Amino acid sequence: MSKVHLVTNHARVLAFYARNQEATVRQCAVACGITERTVIKESQELRAEGWLTIQRAGRRSRRRPTEAARKLLPAIEVLAATEVPL
Repeated sequence: MSKVHLVTNHARVLAFYARNQEATVRQCAVACGITERTVIKESQELRAEGWLTIQRAGRRSRRRPTEAARKLLPAIEVLAATEVPL
């Protein structure tokens, strides 16, 4: 059975990193149900638009929502949790 998702991949990635700032791209991909390449692309686009910061920490990158994004996260979380089975 497929599901209708009410939020975009961008919103899913942003919400995931709000809860899991130390997580890897692979962990985000698995949790969001998308590919690692898509997570990287969405993260880069979110950073370019000012919704996410990406900081290198050794071999890893730490991703965090910006202050503006944090204000929208409660609404994103509600929508991301809502999946309607078809």
